[in-house]
Amino acid sequence: MSNSRSVLILGMHRSGTSATTRGLASLGVYLGDQLIEPRTDNIKGYWEDRYINDLNERLLGALSLSWDDPRYIYSCDFAKPEIESFKPEALSYLNHSLAKNSLWGFKDPRTIRLLPFWKNVLDEMSVRHAYVIVIRNPVNVVNSLLERNGIGSTKANRLWLVHNVPFIHEISKSSFVVVDYDLLLDDPLKQLFRIARALKIPIDSMDELNDYADNFLDLNLRHHSSELRSNIISSGDRNHLETMAQEAYLWLRELALDRLKTDSNLFWSTWYKIQNSLQTINLCCPSI
Repeated sequence: MSNSRSVLILGMHRSGTSATTRGLASLGVYLGDQLIEPRTDNIKGYWEDRYINDLNERLLGALSLSWDDPRYIYSCDFAKPEIESFKPEALSYLNHSLAKNSLWGFKDPRTIRLLPFWKNVLDEMSVRHAYVIVIRNPVNVVNSLLERNGIGSTKANRLWLVHNVPFIHEISKSSFVVVDYDLLLDDPLKQLFRIARALKIPIDSMDELNDYADNFLDLNLRHHSSELRSNIISSGDRNHLETMAQEAYLWLRELALDRLKTDSNLFWSTWYKIQNSLQTINLCCPSI
């Protein structure tokens, strides 16, 4: 499998990961043939492998968590025997179902919370791996979670943080690109070109890309949209979790706008501070 390459699509629920993953398919990324069917809350499809979704659910269950539990996961949790026991299963599934293809990947919003596990699995495979991190303004994610799941603002902001902040540093030395969902909807071809360039994916034909931009994407997919304010970080009417989520989002957006490179010392020094602050909040108030 020395010529096999994987692309993991990482991102929080309700952040545009499904639409972005369909874009990766138009670039030739094989997603498998056992995908979860579309549902009323995602009529265009999830583009998620059914088996990996189930495995992630079981991994979270082994950590006594569910997808909407905002408790912090620590790196040391992945060394527990009950988590390590899933590794042979994950390796077997990827090797036999996806990694036979030259370019393949998968997406499930739970993966970003379980990133140390999956990165460890990929490191043991003879494949090159890269990542696409999908972000969306947390204000819009919070509104979407409230509408779909009845989740309040405090919990939703914490969910955004515990998905996006803790483990991105795990791929700091890997090939990755950050994509903002709103920028994808505004100019899909530009974002697909960015992804292809960053991950060195050759574009042999424009037909699939044009079909994705013209026929698949729909601005009506964006049910919630909030303008970005320049003073959003320092706004005094925001609670601490909301402020931290906005700060983290704005730093990731700098990568999505290519105003900072993925190896930027400025980005990573700031990111570790945000990560440490989130851990401190968890130690003080683990049940928020």
